[in-house]
Amino acid sequence: MQKMKRNHRTNLYRYLGYVILLMVLCGLWIGVSYARNEADPAVASIEGEPISVREFKHFVDKNRASVYRYFQQTYGAQDSASFWSTPLGNEFRRIS
Repeated sequence: MQKMKRNHRTNLYRYLGYVILLMVLCGLWIGVSYARNEADPAVASIEGEPISVREFKHFVDKNRASVYRYFQQTYGAQDSASFWSTPLGNEFRRIS
């Protein structure tokens, strides 16, 4: 009976050890991921808040179609190799 309690206690400690180890590894993984995101260089800032390259590219890609549609509807611009670098009216579209 005594030996059975000892084995049960040993298994409990082993299980708790694995849980703690898993928590430490998850914490390290999150920390490294966060540090990588912080290392992404800033291309601009708004009110002191840096805008990373990845965030900037995300919003450029997200808004590309609406910018194209705006210039097509407003000025009748057609798709061409120089679409993103040709000024129309007093506006200049450079999103590429």
